[in-house]
Amino acid sequence: MVRELKQMSGWGFGALFVAAVLATSGAHAAAPDVVGGELLGATGVNVGGAVYDVHFVEGSCIDVYDGCDDVSDFPFTILADATLAAQALLDQVLRDTASGDFDTFPAEVFGCANPAVCGAQVPFALPDATNVTITSAVNSSAEESDSVAEIVWERAEDFGAGSLHEFATWVVWTPVPPATPNVVLGELKGAFNVDVGGTLYDVEFVEGTCVDVYGGCDDVSDFPFTTVAEATLATNALLDQVLLDSASGAFDAFPAQVFGCAHPTVCGAQTPFALPDPTNVTIASAVNSSAETSDAAAVLDWGRAVDTGTDNLEEFATWVIWTPVPTATPENVPGLPDAAMVALEILLVSSGLMMMKRERRGVIVR
Repeated sequence: MVRELKQMSGWGFGALFVAAVLATSGAHAAAPDVVGGELLGATGVNVGGAVYDVHFVEGSCIDVYDGCDDVSDFPFTILADATLAAQALLDQVLRDTASGDFDTFPAEVFGCANPAVCGAQVPFALPDATNVTITSAVNSSAEESDSVAEIVWERAEDFGAGSLHEFATWVVWTPVPPATPNVVLGELKGAFNVDVGGTLYDVEFVEGTCVDVYGGCDDVSDFPFTTVAEATLATNALLDQVLLDSASGAFDAFPAQVFGCAHPTVCGAQTPFALPDPTNVTIASAVNSSAETSDAAAVLDWGRAVDTGTDNLEEFATWVIWTPVPTATPENVPGLPDAAMVALEILLVSSGLMMMKRERRGVIVR
C-alpha cells in the first residue's frame, strides 16, 4: 500500500500515510550476499530481535563448528532458538528477490547442487558421541514445501556441492553488535555504531525539510545512500538496532519518544536516496509502529520542502543523518606519529649524534 503514495508529495497526506504504513506488513528482509549469481549468505538477519550476518559453508560439523564437540560451539543451544533461526532463513534469506530466485532454484545457494531442495543446517545439540542435532531450513523449489525440520546427523559427515550430500549446507551465524542509543532526558536522539551491511554509522534524528537537512536536497550526492537496496538496508538496520524497546527506553512501543516525532502510534525515520522530479525526494522510511507487527520499511515520495518534526503538520516523521564511523588507520589513531614526524625525529636524532661526535672530536684534539 505504501508504494501507492509514491506520486504524492508530503503535503496533506499525514493521516493517509499513517493509515497506510500501519497496514503494511512487518516482514523483514535481510540483505543477500550474492557473488556470480550464487547466494553466499546475508547480512542483517533478525532472529527474535537479535541481528546476525550469516554465511553458508561446506564441510562437516567438525570442520565448521570448532570441533563440534561442545554445545558452546553453536550459536543456538535449544530447539526453540534453532527453530526460530531456521525460520528466519526461510522468511528473510532463502527467497526470490531482485538479487536471484533462491527459493525457486535452491541449487543457487552456496553448498547446494540439488535442483529441488537445499537444507540450511543449524546445529544446536549433541545427542551422543558421534551425532549432532540440527534444525534445517528446508528450501524447496515448491514454495508450499518450505519447512523447518529437526534431524540428527553424523558430526564427521560432509555437506556441500562437492560431497555426497549436495542437498544441504551449514550456516555460520555472526552476531551484529547492538548500536548504542543516544538518549537525552528520555528522548531518543539517535545512536552510535549502527551496522549497515558491515559499515558502521552514527545516526542522528533531525527535524526540518530535506532542503534544510541534506545540503539543498538537489543532488543525489547529498545523500549517504543512492539506491533503493542500500536505503532499505539502512532502514532495516534502524528497525533492528535502534528503534527498539530496551533499558534505555521503550522507543518501539512509544514512537513519540523518538526525536522529531509526536504521533502516539507511528514514527517514520526517513532516509532519502533519489530525486524523481524537481519537487520531490524518494525516501526509505523505517516505520516504527507501537504495534510491533506493523514495523516495516516503506518507500515513498516526499516533498523536498515539507517539514518533519513535532512543531509541524508532519509530526509522524523525522529525518536521519548518517555519519560513517572512521576506521582505525595510522592517520586517525591518537598518539601514533605520522611519516613526517617520524622523519623529523630521525633527522633530529641524527643531527644530535653528529654534534656529539664533533664535540668529542674537538675534545680529543685539544
